[in-house]
Amino acid sequence: GEYADVSAHVAQLASRKFQVGVCVELEGKLYSGDWTQAYLNAINTSEQYMRVPEGIMCKYTAQGIAMVLRPAKALYGGKGSAGLWDSCADCYFVDLGFTRSNSDPRSYTLRRGTAMVNIVVCTDDTSTLVPAEKYYPGSQELHEWLQARLIKDFEREDGSAGFTNKGPLK
Repeated sequence: GEYADVSAHVAQLASRKFQVGVCVELEGKLYSGDWTQAYLNAINTSEQYMRVPEGIMCKYTAQGIAMVLRPAKALYGGKGSAGLWDSCADCYFVDLGFTRSNSDPRSYTLRRGTAMVNIVVCTDDTSTLVPAEKYYPGSQELHEWLQARLIKDFEREDGSAGFTNKGPLK
């Protein structure tokens, strides 16, 4: 059918439970994060069109034919939007040097020297594990670098935040 090729990975509950267990074992912290309007970060690769929404002045061709819109970004509700955002997030983390988990494609680990952070992505929410410094020295600094990078890389054109770090979970 029309939606046969529409798919996106979703983080597994087991990955989240595993992350929490590792956090306890390594005396670490878990941080929560959120992408605002996540799908708008993904480029729309399919040829989709939409009518001009009510309240917006419609433009016309020289022949008087009403024009339609072709969204450049993925939109919530679009049949391929979840997959486009999924691909966008995956490419972003892999390009930053994260290693994707073989058992869960939404769990990523970044190692730099002795430092390590793990992030689980579930649609537009994240959970980041930062182990205690005594086990993985430099991990807190690596986490701070990652948070600053996410905030910078996903800043909106109007200057508003596209990624928000909600701080450590209690």
